[in-house]
Amino acid sequence: MGKPTESELDILQVLWADGPSTVRSVIERLNAVEEQSVKRNLLQQFVRKTFRGSAADLVMEALGQHAATGDELAEIKELIEKIEKDQKK
Repeated sequence: MGKPTESELDILQVLWADGPSTVRSVIERLNAVEEQSVKRNLLQQFVRKTFRGSAADLVMEALGQHAATGDELAEIKELIEKIEKDQKK
């Protein structure tokens, strides 16, 4: 058995203190978990495991399986332009 990560240790501390708990109660006790942070971490793991770390493969699959609206495509283009601009700095 490997050593727990820092986040896993935080969760274990809550479980050891409170005993069996729901996910919601653990999250409420940790109080520092933000939705965006959780989504980011889950997505990073998903991309790494499912698409061998390729964000491009993820995007191509998502766009191929979902009929994006004009507004969604415009948002995607804006994001790409922003990323390109930030990379040039």
